[in-house]
Amino acid sequence: MPRQVCSAGFGAMRNPVATSTSPLCQTGIRLLVLLFVFFTGISAAQMPPGIGQGTANEMGAENGETREADPRLSSPGKTFETFFRSFGDPGTGREPTIGTNGIATMDFSGTLSLMSEAQRIDAAKTLKNVLDRVRYVETEEVDKEAAGSDNYVFERFPGIGIIEIEKNERGEWRFSEETIESLDRMWSYVEDRSVVEGVETTVSLTPAQWVRSKVPENLKQTGFLLETWQWLGLLVLVALGVAADRLFVFILTLISHLIEKRLGIDVSKENRRSALKPLGLLAMAGTWALCLGLLMLPTGVSVVLLVAVKFLAALSFVLATYKGVDAIERIFVEKASRTDSKMDDLIVPFVGRVAKIFVVAFGIVFVASNVGVNISGLLAGLGLGGLAFALAAKDTVSNIFGSLTILIDRPFSVGDWVVLENGVDGTVETVGLRSTRIRTFYNSLITVPNSTLITSFVDNYGERRYRRWKTTLGLTYDTPPQKIEAFCEGIREIVRLHPYTRKDYYHIYANEFGPASLDILVYVFFEAPDWGTELRERHRLFLDVLRLAKELGVEFAFPTQTLHIVRDLPEHGDRPSSTGDALEKGRLSARHLVGREFGGKVEKPAPVRINLPADVDLDEYMRERTGGGAE
Repeated sequence: MPRQVCSAGFGAMRNPVATSTSPLCQTGIRLLVLLFVFFTGISAAQMPPGIGQGTANEMGAENGETREADPRLSSPGKTFETFFRSFGDPGTGREPTIGTNGIATMDFSGTLSLMSEAQRIDAAKTLKNVLDRVRYVETEEVDKEAAGSDNYVFERFPGIGIIEIEKNERGEWRFSEETIESLDRMWSYVEDRSVVEGVETTVSLTPAQWVRSKVPENLKQTGFLLETWQWLGLLVLVALGVAADRLFVFILTLISHLIEKRLGIDVSKENRRSALKPLGLLAMAGTWALCLGLLMLPTGVSVVLLVAVKFLAALSFVLATYKGVDAIERIFVEKASRTDSKMDDLIVPFVGRVAKIFVVAFGIVFVASNVGVNISGLLAGLGLGGLAFALAAKDTVSNIFGSLTILIDRPFSVGDWVVLENGVDGTVETVGLRSTRIRTFYNSLITVPNSTLITSFVDNYGERRYRRWKTTLGLTYDTPPQKIEAFCEGIREIVRLHPYTRKDYYHIYANEFGPASLDILVYVFFEAPDWGTELRERHRLFLDVLRLAKELGVEFAFPTQTLHIVRDLPEHGDRPSSTGDALEKGRLSARHLVGREFGGKVEKPAPVRINLPADVDLDEYMRERTGGGAE
């Protein structure tokens, strides 16, 4: 005689110990599993398949494959038999769990495709419990009653629900969507009945059924849409989620304090709160996802709420990952700023931006998969528009390759003063994946595409070893030549003694007869690493020149004009009598002056390349002049 095959999931229904403890054990196990899933980022493995894909574990069928009708679902009786056998063989003495065949006997299509694997298992157990309390299933009689029809109604509960098996287009018989949607209502109707005679074993209550069995009868009255205890449960669930959020953030704050103290990292309160807030939302969503199934809500309401919770959990996970990447990037940026190398100032922000883009791209797919979007179909649609996408992204791709070229070729570093071919002049602030940002000296921010930088001329002032200073000092016209000579040599000595000036190349000479002054050219170089150091050393050299002028009695000329009114023309009694005499007198005067300067024999001086004699060692000379203390 055909028999109904079933097994225990949580223990026998009549065992009060098993009934009171097993749901708690399973709840604890689910909590551990959920936490593991959230913190390892693989919760997508437990998410429902996309709408229209069918059951993920549907008896080995692949998505999108056309296959023959399964013989185990070839008739209503076969479907009942497959369903009961999916709970295992009661003769083994073990407590089996429902297999994939049992879920495959139920039609999870339409909005029901959004149900999670755990929800489908609970639905199968609820259906088993309802069947056990309605009547014993004779599979042969079921096939006779369903002969010649495309659907078979096993039991009808007026105004409550129906147990029905329908035949699909492949000829497979499954429990209908209407049956699954009304399971909770049918269980509420039959929960006080005893198991019918002939059932060998029973499936214990699901966690939601066990919770409802403990609810007082006066709270089971249906009010607005839901029963009273369900509304109260939702309020408690919201409070638990908020408490989990606050508690989790508090614990993570204490842990972060310890980590920061050990690593010597100083994180502001605002940054810490911003990084931990998504994790608090994640704990809240995890609490709701864990406890929502205990309220035995109607299937439609439960599916909608569960999808919303999954969306919140997935979004919180992605935000937490993004904030984590951002925090790690800030730590490494700070460490890079302490090193002498400027290469890490380029690489660390670049890698951080790439990681953030990857997190965002992964997050979009992750969130979409959690709310039931068919990712395969979405990717296929992107493949069809791949050509248009590639054309639209041409400039973006060229900018990405431009950023890689900048990292490899290193034409400049963060902090360098650069002048571009198009006239952009400023300090490099960041080098991104698409563009480089340059802070101008009037404090505006210019964004330059990286593809432009690799095809144009870039004048990098930041790579200068020496920084030139060229100026003119104007002395009054009444300054004697000896004082001018002493003043110029004094400036040269100042250049030799200053620690940041270039010692092997400088020029200080009387250079011009200006309209109001005798001009001295000062042409020196500073070996300064940045503009600030250059300004400081120029300031020191400038003040030393002023002190030298005061000490030598040299006065600087002001831009003045003198009006000379001649009343009587000079007689010039010493003027030459003829042109020949004038030329001879000029030559004799010049020979006398040059002879006093160069000696009896005039020789061509060597070109000016270094201001020290060739046989004088520069380091020894510096030690003698500074007492061994100059840099």
